[in-house]
Amino acid sequence: MNIAFIGCGVYALGLANIIRSDVNLKMWVHDESLLNLSDKIYLTTDIDEATSGCDAVFILTSSLFFLDVIKNIKGDMPIYIGTKGILDNELYTRYVKRLLNNDRVYFFSGPNLAKDILNSHNMGFTLSMDDDGLFKKIFKGVDTDYAKDYPLEIWAAFKNIVAIASGMIMSFTNSYSTLISFLVKALKEMEVLGDVPILYGTIGDYFMTNTMQESRNYEYGAYLVTDKKKAQVFLDNNTVEGAFILPIFIKYLASNNISLPVVNLINDIIKENKTVNDLLTYIVS
Repeated sequence: MNIAFIGCGVYALGLANIIRSDVNLKMWVHDESLLNLSDKIYLTTDIDEATSGCDAVFILTSSLFFLDVIKNIKGDMPIYIGTKGILDNELYTRYVKRLLNNDRVYFFSGPNLAKDILNSHNMGFTLSMDDDGLFKKIFKGVDTDYAKDYPLEIWAAFKNIVAIASGMIMSFTNSYSTLISFLVKALKEMEVLGDVPILYGTIGDYFMTNTMQESRNYEYGAYLVTDKKKAQVFLDNNTVEGAFILPIFIKYLASNNISLPVVNLINDIIKENKTVNDLLTYIVS
């Protein structure tokens, strides 16, 4: 089996580490200076070369570069999207299905840190829909479940945004009791989309992202409380997915008549229209 990774970040390198021995991998890198990134992976700066003859393609770039990459994908092979975001007011999977006229487009997520994948720890992933077991045939040491009709991509954007508030709360209160109470309160808002399924990519990913200080969203939120100038420097020098998608997500929610008040509250705090104290009031309201 031949697969292609589009993207070469730590997460992509981690996934490359748990590929089964009978799977051949090509990895696209955006700059020639990265061609020496690994002597164990075939690296190329040519997307056509990376994807030619592939049985599956994984999109693992940051959301900032997603559109430039996806426009250059050719063929009708299964596409797995690990990038979280919304484009032209559409979820990434719907956008790609329409753009490429390809129904085999999957979104995947789970409670998995790049460092743990690099160390080949067993873990679980959730796919946006059933892929006939292909994902499990590619990777070793993973379990998979399926979100079916539940909007997994909305959940992924939501948990990254909420993680900014988690960093704020812990920096301000240093109280896990307060943090978990906030997370449960925010979690209840997601019931507007239907019963929240207990999946790797929902409950698992939600609580991991929101309690791990290594999360860039969490770290950015903490800086917003302790040092706003440092927060801006951090934002300028790191891909903080929650901050990037926040205004896009608010627009998407409004256009689809979805009400998630905590998202607007976090946005107001970042814009300094409200304060962290309003988060604490939200918990007991």
